[in-house]
Amino acid sequence: MQTSQTDMGQGLAALLGEAALAPSVKQKVLMIPIDRIFPNPYQPRQNFSEESLRELADSIREQGVLLPIIVRNKPTFEEAFELIAGERRWRAAKLAGLDQIPGLFRRMSDRQMLEVSILENVQREDLNPVEVARGCAQLIEKFGYSHKRAALRIGKSRETITNLLRLLRLPESILALIESGRLSMGHARAMVRLESKPELLDRVADMVIEQDLSVRQTEELLRTMEHEQAKTEEPVEGVQPAQVEEGNQGLAKRRKDPMILSIEERLSETLGIKVSITHLKGRGKVIVEYATLEELEGLADMLLRVQE
Repeated sequence: MQTSQTDMGQGLAALLGEAALAPSVKQKVLMIPIDRIFPNPYQPRQNFSEESLRELADSIREQGVLLPIIVRNKPTFEEAFELIAGERRWRAAKLAGLDQIPGLFRRMSDRQMLEVSILENVQREDLNPVEVARGCAQLIEKFGYSHKRAALRIGKSRETITNLLRLLRLPESILALIESGRLSMGHARAMVRLESKPELLDRVADMVIEQDLSVRQTEELLRTMEHEQAKTEEPVEGVQPAQVEEGNQGLAKRRKDPMILSIEERLSETLGIKVSITHLKGRGKVIVEYATLEELEGLADMLLRVQE
């Protein structure tokens, strides 16, 4: 079940403490030298709009920094701080020429810093899908989170988290197009089906951008390309490559039954992972591919829910 925005806010408050989100007079706001502050190493946001920062810097020159940043001591550095939240304000304050910035000090572990960084940004919907995916990957790889726990913390469904993480299988050239907004999340999800064929991905991306294809049109393009490739690459089922003479390979290859292809596509889209079917003489097998145990767990949960 998808967590609401209210639940997400409560999760952030639980990590930072209610007082950090709404500072009271009992908290001491420090004036911290800007040159003693270092960025958050777990910051999932990589892109900061220069125009937006300039606008915020203009506002800071007029009104000052209205909401304190949140910092912790920087490990191994004396009298230095590391940002927990508020990097955009910190960057804009530097741009505005400030020497100091108001901040609140918190004791916080690396795990809490990463959670806060992701939650803070996702709640404001500032991150692009690749940045969210990389943030989730950090939670899972560095801190041992399951897809389910990451989903609860971030306020998304487990299926959404799994689909986001699947984006990271795409080449960096494609991820850069998603980060820049030239390809949407919908386009990216459709293109993941070609993760094992990187030579085709750049071609598809170019066509999507040049022809301004919709997600549905992109899916149709991918199906067409896969069908065309199947005509020339897929051997007859039950025939081993060694059994085919080089000069007659073209005769030993055929297109997979359109109905089987359609079922594969529907299953892949529903389950969110690659499904392939082999069918011969009225019988066959269904192969479901997964990359991690988390994906297998998510698949099992989905199938078990069907029986409930």
